[in-house]
Amino acid sequence: MNTARLLDTLMVAQDRLRATVIDCLPWDELLSRYDRPDALVYLDPPHYACGTYYGPGLFSRDDHARRSRPVAWCRSCG
Repeated sequence: MNTARLLDTLMVAQDRLRATVIDCLPWDELLSRYDRPDALVYLDPPHYACGTYYGPGLFSRDDHARRSRPVAWCRSCG
């Protein structure tokens, strides 16, 4: 391992990520707080068929339908 090159790579990553915000909020609160045309927002919803992986009864069919609607008006979703 070339530690000098690793340090250079980490410095470049630090510069690129300096203004990055990583947050863990309910999706609707996150969008209301951060959604704007110059933002990159990544929402990782649970997949409908795998909803029980997160725990029984946590995500209903209605929850998935409700989460799909904001993409139509989301300014950061391109």
